Amino acid sequence: GGVVNAIRQRGYEVQGVLMAFETQEDWARFQEFDAGYNLDQVQVFPLSNLDQPIMAHAFLMDRKHSDQDKLDGPLEKLPQERYLKLIAAGMRAYQIDEDYIQ
Repeated sequence: GGVVNAIRQRGYEVQGVLMAFETQEDWARFQEFDAGYNLDQVQVFPLSNLDQPIMAHAFLMDRKHSDQDKLDGPLEKLPQERYLKLIAAGMRAYQIDEDYIQ
């Protein structure tokens, strides 16, 4: 608990930051940090050009292997304040909608 998970679900959206990696080795190293999630291709709509979607990879939590009661119920453990501040700072740096950040 205490971390952010994206789950593919109709009618919902996730805002975030796209990252580009210079080498396959960098990409492989990054993937080690998110082991345990499904790597899936998603369609991304950049805020700077909503008419030009991009295909990207995202780490998604698999709904089939998750406990629906936990997804619908209250969080077991809130993320640490430091983690939330890092995420919020990154989102602000990339001009993500402030309403979404809150």
